Amino acid sequence: MAGALACGVISIMVSRIGAEILKQFPHGLKLYEEKWLRGTCGFAAGILFGVNSALWSQAVMADPWSLSILFLCLVLCLLMRWVYEPVQKRYLYGAAFCYGLLLTNSQIHFAFMPAIPFLVAMGNLRVGRDMFLSGFILFLFWATTDIFGILPFRREFGTKFRFIFILLGVLTSLLGVVLVIKTRRAFSEIKIIIICYVCFLFGLSLYFYYPIGSMTDPPMNWAYPRTIEGYFHLITRGQYEEMHPTDNIGRFLGQAWMYLKVTWNAFGWPYLPVVIVPFLYLHRLGKVEQKWILGLSASFIFLAFLMIVVVNPDRAIGSDNGPWSDCAFISSSYVILAVWFGYGLTLLGILLTKRANSRHPD
Repeated sequence: MAGALACGVISIMVSRIGAEILKQFPHGLKLYEEKWLRGTCGFAAGILFGVNSALWSQAVMADPWSLSILFLCLVLCLLMRWVYEPVQKRYLYGAAFCYGLLLTNSQIHFAFMPAIPFLVAMGNLRVGRDMFLSGFILFLFWATTDIFGILPFRREFGTKFRFIFILLGVLTSLLGVVLVIKTRRAFSEIKIIIICYVCFLFGLSLYFYYPIGSMTDPPMNWAYPRTIEGYFHLITRGQYEEMHPTDNIGRFLGQAWMYLKVTWNAFGWPYLPVVIVPFLYLHRLGKVEQKWILGLSASFIFLAFLMIVVVNPDRAIGSDNGPWSDCAFISSSYVILAVWFGYGLTLLGILLTKRANSRHPD
């Protein structure tokens, strides 16, 4: 059900932007024909995502991954509405809440966090600027705790991922400074950022269910999170093998090439060329559509290639149950590919209709 709902949200995103694309291209379609085109392209994008092997392998068994994908789609859909209606801040707050829920179900989607300020900035540059600046403050906080070993997360997330944190912290800081220079102001929208963090923490607060559930003496009481030690052991994935991120550029390039090969098969090679179509006509789209597609580009980079760095799938190549064999972790990036496919299909439908009308004006 979660996988099916995720496909539905993708269809909504494609249909909504398809309406804006239709306004900018002369096509000669009647109103009901426009609706059929939008609906068909949205349906095709949702179905394409649903039946690719990366999601299908997880959606047909008892696994929480499909729910994670649903939360990810909801975050993207709400941010899309924010880009189109930045005065309606409830969409931004809703996206922050859903992202908190996403992390309670799948910590691997921390890889999506650096993309959020890019999408926010596409709706309101000042809010995006302050989100980058708040990210810089969090980076300084992490650096301090890493140096002095203050937080219990240091062993799990402070050592293995130190280079990634530093790289993202520097990137966030530079972008924040650039936007401060461009807007000539800083922290003018800090109230909105604080509310976003409150909504995010509210979604993340489901983690407090662990100690409450543990106190009820359930038949299975893993790590006994009713204790402080057991609680941090559980939420820092202490019961799993430690994560070993990719640590050199050569291995990363090999993994990126493997990602392209797997995507060629799992997503489907006949559909990938359609993904490129929105970028070919990007200059003819409206400014909001351009911003949204570029924001999705940042999301794709982090969901595909930062995810690869975090998972480091090279360690499991050749095994029957390794990450490359079930492709589950890369299905997050396929959400973006499916949305782009839907936009490309909409543009192709407009172009083919326009050509048909020019040949047969009656």
